[in-house]
Amino acid sequence: EGMDSSRDHYQRVLERNPDTCWVVEEEGEILAAALGLSDRRRGFVHSVVVRKDYRNRGLGAQVVRKTIESLRECGTDRIRLFVRKRNSGVLKFYEKLGFAVEEGCHYLYDTSGTPV
Repeated sequence: EGMDSSRDHYQRVLERNPDTCWVVEEEGEILAAALGLSDRRRGFVHSVVVRKDYRNRGLGAQVVRKTIESLRECGTDRIRLFVRKRNSGVLKFYEKLGFAVEEGCHYLYDTSGTPV
């Protein structure tokens, strides 16, 4: 649910960034995805989606970790993603993955492994 409405957009991002995007599929259905973008110095987690009926099973964490790993392999200095502060459940999810709040609504991740 919620994934089909932007399927074409996600497909384009995946095709342009095959080394930094991760998808979990089952029988041709996308269950979870994290899309990473990099300009070699900076990385950005563009989007993380998990199908509603597959949430709370660790799939989101799995694809985010793989995306972070692949962005590091690209040599990024920092990895960012944007989250609304009022979305407290998602904030906790990203904090568990090593992200920290920076100036308002976005998170910053230091690829040395130390949250900032």
